[in-house]
Amino acid sequence: MGNKQVVVVTGATRGIGRNTALFFAEKGYAVVGTGRDFEKLKEVQTQLETFSPEHSMISMDVTHPTEIQQAVENIIKKYGRIDVWINNAGAFKAIGPTWEVKQEDWVNDVTTNLFGPFHCIQAVVPVMLKQGFGSVINIVGGGTVGAFKYGNGYGTSKTGVARLTENLSEELKETSIKVFALDPGLNDTDMTRYQRDSGDGQRYLGGIEVYLSKILTFSHTRRRSLRITWQQVS
Repeated sequence: MGNKQVVVVTGATRGIGRNTALFFAEKGYAVVGTGRDFEKLKEVQTQLETFSPEHSMISMDVTHPTEIQQAVENIIKKYGRIDVWINNAGAFKAIGPTWEVKQEDWVNDVTTNLFGPFHCIQAVVPVMLKQGFGSVINIVGGGTVGAFKYGNGYGTSKTGVARLTENLSEELKETSIKVFALDPGLNDTDMTRYQRDSGDGQRYLGGIEVYLSKILTFSHTRRRSLRITWQQVS
């Protein structure tokens, strides 16, 4: 692939991940997207190929370290480098009072949102250190800088990701590897539509519908830029 920079986006089959993959493809990067939905992987692959045939979509579950390691090895074999790794894959199913939500939903939110980036970091940072360059971008969100009532699992996990980002940044500050946290704000995605439309979402997170209606007002235009903000968690 020559000297073209390679960007890997986890959870790239829908929502923010899909749009991020398309954004970088449009800007001329070689994009590798990951996800678990085979049909969605094929759909996004087709969209990416409208920019260039060099992009790839890989089946990968961020909660399975062996799948991540295999994906990293395959990416290096094909492209020879990883310039940017974006930990975007996420889950938000546990909505409601902490003592009432299903344990499996809460655990899944934390496992996907916090352990997922951790597993990816363990696989990709050694590659970046060996090649002498690279950036890791962790997606954070609701609950990162304050309480997230009725979204405890999601908020707790994203707060953990923010701290993970800071700690990793300190560990790598003497190297050329950069680590960032990105809060893209509220977007119209499958996750936010679930929050809006599910019974628990309507009961406990009713205000989200107001914000989504504002987003949908502008849904006829596709975003062509990303606004990155940094907030230190103390």
